[in-house]
Amino acid sequence: MPPTRIEVLHATMVDPTMVDPTPLSAPLVFEFIGRTSRYHFLKATYLTGGLQTITGMLEAVGAVDGIGLGRPICDGFELPNKLLNLEAGSAIKSLIDKDDFALSAIAARTQIRLVSQGKDPLDLSQPANSTKFKALMQKWIQNRSLDKEHHMYGYVDIMDAGSEARSML
Repeated sequence: MPPTRIEVLHATMVDPTMVDPTPLSAPLVFEFIGRTSRYHFLKATYLTGGLQTITGMLEAVGAVDGIGLGRPICDGFELPNKLLNLEAGSAIKSLIDKDDFALSAIAARTQIRLVSQGKDPLDLSQPANSTKFKALMQKWIQNRSLDKEHHMYGYVDIMDAGSEARSML
């Protein structure tokens, strides 16, 4: 059965070694989509990743059927509604390096975990919070390497990390 959708990945790829050091510009991505659209006219096209501003997203809306926001939403779960209502111009400018896939993915999972516990995401645009989070993550990585039964996975559990960590909430 042929695929029913096509995803155009932009920015960080699944394999970090594939990331081009020169990011693709939005116009180049939209030109690619436009040139190839005649070959996938029966399929939905989604642009996943790399969009950080309302300007880029609005340009993409006319060129594709859907936009995946991914990790930027993890810093502010209300972002899609704010963008649609033109109440925000871009994603939160997190101090976590978005090109460091491991760090940004663990930060995103940590944010999801907090929201699942009824907490707000950490404000990682604040230098103090970003520094604390990175220190907690290093400690978590060390502890995880000692976890022979594999109970630790996917995120830094802020709620179990002590009062220093909870002070970021």
